[in-house]
Amino acid sequence: MGKKKFVGEVNKVNPYAIVRDMLGKEKEEISMPTPRGAFAIREWDGVTVVRRIEWDFEKGKFVMTDEVTVDEEKYPELVKKLKEAKLKEAV
Repeated sequence: MGKKKFVGEVNKVNPYAIVRDMLGKEKEEISMPTPRGAFAIREWDGVTVVRRIEWDFEKGKFVMTDEVTVDEEKYPELVKKLKEAKLKEAV
């Protein structure tokens, strides 16, 4: 088992909202601008959500993605919900 990582575009499904619905408000949040957009790191005990907002030159617009890392042993139901939401599982 161990940690699982999922990635999804926020306009299709909101991974952060799924995590927040299950675990409540994050324990810590860090937000920073970048040259091409911004990012935020939100942490719970055993779960991290990294939200990136970056300019997509091909689409000609900003794209928001969430990368969710979950301790599968601690939160098997969260892993199940993220899979049901059809998020890509990152290797």
